[in-house]
Amino acid sequence: MLDDDTLCAELSDEILNLWYTVPSDQKWNALIVTVSGNTFDARFQYAEGWDESEDETDRCNRMVKAKFGDKPITYPTDPL
Repeated sequence: MLDDDTLCAELSDEILNLWYTVPSDQKWNALIVTVSGNTFDARFQYAEGWDESEDETDRCNRMVKAKFGDKPITYPTDPL
């Protein structure tokens, strides 16, 4: 059985491979993934409504707040 870090790396690789293979008019701007226990929810965000001038950190914080409100978020630590 693969450990969580290996599974995460493999999933990331597969998502990037998929993104590179789809035609440019079908590429997404963001993939929003929520993992809870043994389940996950994945949503794609496309160019419509995308603000290129928005800072990436601000966008991430805005999206997290929209999804979870003021709940505390625990991010996994980087093993490196």
